[in-house]
Amino acid sequence: MRARYAVLPCLELAMQSTLSHKDSKPLAEFGVTATKCIRQVRKTKRPLLITDQGRSAAVLLDIGAYIALLQRKELLDDIAVAEQQLAAGQALAHEAAIARVLERLAT
Repeated sequence: MRARYAVLPCLELAMQSTLSHKDSKPLAEFGVTATKCIRQVRKTKRPLLITDQGRSAAVLLDIGAYIALLQRKELLDDIAVAEQQLAAGQALAHEAAIARVLERLAT
């Protein structure tokens, strides 16, 4: 019986329609070599794409890359909120914003 899952090292997180036999491992083999895969991800700083029957299922990331991804998402979320506030006319002039920050720091 063949395993339904495979692990594919990827340079990008783009979907790949065809998987090379050289670049995939059955999930059972991944379970046995998980420590090796984690070390590879730590060393290369590249994600490991886990597939299910040739379709993307999960990604193994280095913790530093994961934290950077979360920080980037948080920044993009903040930018989206700021753009909404600007569109709603809730913006402050630069001088007024600085005055407000200095006032808060003084208390």
